[in-house]
Amino acid sequence: ANPAMANNMAGLKQSEAEGHETLGLAALTRASANKNTDPKKYDAAIAGFEQAIALAPNRAPIHKDLAYTLLKIGENEAARDQLGEAMRLDPADQHVALEYAFLCYETKQQAVARRIFDRIRKTGDPTAEQAFQNIDKPLADGIVRWLKALELSPDNFSAHQELASLAEQRDELALAAEQYEKAFKLRPDER
Repeated sequence: ANPAMANNMAGLKQSEAEGHETLGLAALTRASANKNTDPKKYDAAIAGFEQAIALAPNRAPIHKDLAYTLLKIGENEAARDQLGEAMRLDPADQHVALEYAFLCYETKQQAVARRIFDRIRKTGDPTAEQAFQNIDKPLADGIVRWLKALELSPDNFSAHQELASLAEQRDELALAAEQYEKAFKLRPDER
């Protein structure tokens, strides 16, 4: 047997064992944190989940557990960020994606929420379809309204700016860029 190959194999086995040991420790830390989901123990649960994430940052379930605990104490933005990470780690988990999209919407990230709902609705999910329409229809209606306003008053800075903002949220980026450009030509000091 080749001594270099034997050393490499021994190193690989040790590395693999250490990886399993870290994952095992993360699982134990996660289990311990899960025991602290009594309302009086949320701080301990959060600390435990954060410790488990430090040990196994690529484990989506730990991020989900932390997110749900953060939601219980009203930390919606932090929960949103943890669900976003869980979704990044496990893009096939549509339940997490939906929850992330709803939290994006609730925390004023409508454009992100719209994109996620749009992606999920294309799989036939009726909840995502309704949520998408609830975001998209007012944007589309607003765009039509501001286009009409600009027909009547083409030099209206606020109308160009509002139209640009709605178009940007709806991912109509060419329209948004055009309207921002027109607005800032009208008022260069507003840049």
